[in-house]
Amino acid sequence: MKKLTLYILTILFLTCGCSKSNLNSDETFSQPNNQEITNQQISLNKEEPQPQEKGQKEELEENLHPIDKAERDCIAKNMTTAGMSNCSYIAMDEWFKEIDKYINLLKDVTSKDEYNNILEAQTQWKKYQEAEFEAVSILINKQGTIYQNILAGEECNLVKQRAHDVKSFYEYLIEE
Repeated sequence: MKKLTLYILTILFLTCGCSKSNLNSDETFSQPNNQEITNQQISLNKEEPQPQEKGQKEELEENLHPIDKAERDCIAKNMTTAGMSNCSYIAMDEWFKEIDKYINLLKDVTSKDEYNNILEAQTQWKKYQEAEFEAVSILINKQGTIYQNILAGEECNLVKQRAHDVKSFYEYLIEE
């Protein structure tokens, strides 16, 4: 689609015969012509979503976890580097709460020994999480503030994944 747009624009440019030498000082481009070109470009670059795609978008929105929605909305309101990173760190704190919630729920559906194994696994995961945070922290030294957002996102995604894993484990155990 981009190639087609570029091709059309190139043809328009080459065929219009508009160069500085061809324009009188009194001539200007009329607004309607510029508007037509703009509308053509927009219609070429912007495809209307199909009804099926709209349904898929609504379904994705419906399935989006409330923490993800809150993070997305927070980022939309805080478009600075620090603001966006802060939103990801707030979300990460919420994912930690989810982990704690499901670890505590697992206590009710497992034996004492099984629960102790789960707690040991969580302790080992915390060590892994700390090592991963240390490993990705090298991003903070890279040139450009965008890496602060990438770092926050990477850390948040790691915790989010653990929250999903613990929740899934709990759901498998209560499923009967």
